[in-house]
Amino acid sequence: MQMDIYTHSTGIFSFNYILIALLILSGALMLMLAIHAFGRPRQNGTRTFAWLCLSISIYAAFYAMGLISDSLGQALVWNKIEYIGIAGLPALILIFILQFTGSDKILRGYRIFLPWIIPFITLALKFTESYHPFMYQQ
Repeated sequence: MQMDIYTHSTGIFSFNYILIALLILSGALMLMLAIHAFGRPRQNGTRTFAWLCLSISIYAAFYAMGLISDSLGQALVWNKIEYIGIAGLPALILIFILQFTGSDKILRGYRIFLPWIIPFITLALKFTESYHPFMYQQ
């Protein structure tokens, strides 16, 4: 029996259901960590860690929604929203590492925008993918 990402099998312990449960669980855990970190902004890098956890939570939740979707159209909508979470991860990880190690002086002034160039380009390409073939062929 062949199964693609947009169909559900009949077994309760199928791979899709386990994956969806793990994604929802990890998304909820990261959301709780984000809420906890937003409440404790005194230490260096805590705010960035909170945004990092929130970004991972968005990615996991909307990836699970894409797997639950009944149609390709719905899955593509969830996929676009999923990219909001995943595109910023490299920039957030870099900023968090620099803040946590005390090297965040590198990102003062206009240089704080440098790690965000590629994520913004990625999001622009993702949300305009119907006008070009750069992300996926339709």
